[in-house]
Amino acid sequence: MLSRVRRLPTALPRASPRHSSLFTRRHASHGPYPEGVNPYPYLDDSFATNTMHAVGYFGRLFKFTAVGAVLLGTTAFTAFEVAHQYVEHVKLAAEQDPEVKNWQWELEAERWTGSPKGGSDSGLGYRGRHTVRAAWMALYWGAGQKVVASNAFSGGSSGAALAPIDANLEYAQEFLESAIRFAEGAKKIHPMTLATLIARRADIVERIGTVGALDEARAEYTRVWRALGGQGIDAARVALKLGNLNRRLGDQEDALLWWTRTLQLLQATAILSKSPNPLLHPPLLNEPSHQRCWFRPSTRRIRPQPAPLPPRPSIFASASPPQALHFLYLLHRSSMLSVHHAEKPAAAESSERVARSLTLAPEGSRIQKNHSPLLPTEAPLSTMYDNPLRDARSTAAKAWNYLGYLTEKSSAPDASARALECYQRALDWAGVSRDEDGGAGKAGEGVAEADWKVYWADYVRARDVTKGKQQK
Repeated sequence: MLSRVRRLPTALPRASPRHSSLFTRRHASHGPYPEGVNPYPYLDDSFATNTMHAVGYFGRLFKFTAVGAVLLGTTAFTAFEVAHQYVEHVKLAAEQDPEVKNWQWELEAERWTGSPKGGSDSGLGYRGRHTVRAAWMALYWGAGQKVVASNAFSGGSSGAALAPIDANLEYAQEFLESAIRFAEGAKKIHPMTLATLIARRADIVERIGTVGALDEARAEYTRVWRALGGQGIDAARVALKLGNLNRRLGDQEDALLWWTRTLQLLQATAILSKSPNPLLHPPLLNEPSHQRCWFRPSTRRIRPQPAPLPPRPSIFASASPPQALHFLYLLHRSSMLSVHHAEKPAAAESSERVARSLTLAPEGSRIQKNHSPLLPTEAPLSTMYDNPLRDARSTAAKAWNYLGYLTEKSSAPDASARALECYQRALDWAGVSRDEDGGAGKAGEGVAEADWKVYWADYVRARDVTKGKQQK
């Protein structure tokens, strides 16, 4: 029976020569592999394995992208908030210098909130406060472009041509317009916040300068006047603004009316003088801000008494900057009043004195003696006084040019030579880079190109007339 049991094979059957030769021909180029190892495992991978591999790859890509986006967004938001907090606590902070407060310059500074603590009004909420700060950023840090085309202030007609407007002013007033809407809908804001924001937008719109913008600014200041109830120093400043805007728009009678209101409001808080006509003789104004406001209405029919001249420029070294600026301001406004009332030499000399006080130009500059190459418009600035200096230069140039015109029209024998001297002094205050032979220069900072062309044309005409007479 055991013989009938078949013996099991002791070894695996050997591959036939035909299969062996086929495998050898297919894989001979790949070299030898251990027995039982497949050199191409991917031939046995399932579809599910490949799919999971792709999902895992894109999952990691999505994860890294999401992390990067979160980090980038966090960084951008942090920078955004840091910039806003910097504006809130630094740029919009209340004035702390006691000397500035002593001369009340903080009352004339730009206001972006009704609170004396500075910053934006917390009652505006998160979006409202950010809008106010965005308006400040657009105005002073720029909006990323120089001009924009807009018909918002081109005259009120929908078919009016687009006018190029300074982008900073345009975006700033748009942000403030949004902030005003937030203030109108807020429940708990400072009583002066709304009026302050309206006044700030009116000031920016006025600087756009078109007829439509001036008309819009006048309407906004009228809103502020009504909100203030026509009382106090702030109302006096608003009345002054309305007078100036009406004058620029050609409404002379309304301008005179608003300027008169300005003086009347100032008199209400001052010691009245015994003059029968207090509009022509100022009361005793004790507050520096009231004194500066009194000197601003300047027409042929309202003429406040000129202020006494401040000390010589060398004495200003011992005065604080706010104090020096106050007296220089009064002197400059007095010179502008002199221009309006045909007192051209007094106006020119006062403006020159203010300008020299605000620069490091020596007393022997060419404006006085013809041996110094330094022009007043090229003298270094006392950095705090750049705006008053531009005004003083402009007034001095205008006064000397007027004086030259009047001298040229006179019947004096040396009228042309004297007029030429006046025109040259006007150019010295208005222009820069003019050589000794009278070569053409260019308008200085703060001098309108149109005014410069008038000064230059008058100078060239008088120079040619003088040369012609000398040749004869």
